[in-house]
This record gives sequence, structure tokens and C-alpha cells, in this order.
Amino acid sequence: MRAYWEAAARFHAIQETKDALDAEERVILHIWAVKLSKASPSPEDCEAFQAAYRSLGERRLELFEPWQVAKADLVSAHEDAQRLLQDIGSGLPETPDVSRCVHTDDIVTEKGQ
Repeated sequence: MRAYWEAAARFHAIQETKDALDAEERVILHIWAVKLSKASPSPEDCEAFQAAYRSLGERRLELFEPWQVAKADLVSAHEDAQRLLQDIGSGLPETPDVSRCVHTDDIVTEKGQ
């Protein structure tokens, strides 16, 4: 179970970084859309946009493989944890189905009837 929680923590940490990059992309695109709606962008604006978007793409590329590995590790750890829980569950005595044991005639009302 510890392996599952550790894999989940690694995946969620990388996912938070990925989510931050997605948010950064939305900001970059919003700023660019505002600039385009107000006037023709200058060559400096175009260069700044390209540089910002290129940097974002590079950081996404660096994150891609670790994210895939962390996701695969999480799936594997989840499957292992499920097998462990099934093994533990199969070693326990079977719980009787109480709904089959109780008859409506056996139900006691509040007044003791």
C-alpha cells in the first residue's frame, strides 16, 4: 500500500506542474489575443510571444517522460494494491448476508410489538 501512496504522490506532484504549464499557456494565449484585438503586434511582440511559447513547449517536453513514467507507476501500484486487498479479503471469513437472515416477522417496532 505504501508503494501506491508514494506513486500517487509522485504523479500528483508532476500533474500539478503540468496543470501550472496549462494555466501559463492560457495566460500567454489570452495576452496574445488581447494584443491582436487592439492593434497589429510589433515585431518585438511577435518575438516575445514566440519565445514565451517556445519556453513553454520546452518545459512541457521535459515533463512529458517523467509524467508518463509516474502515470504508469501509479497504474501498476494501483493494480498491486487491488491484488493485495483481494488477497487479504479472500483470507477473511465470509460475511453472512444479513438481508437473507432477517424476516419481516422478526422486526421489532419501537413499542415492542
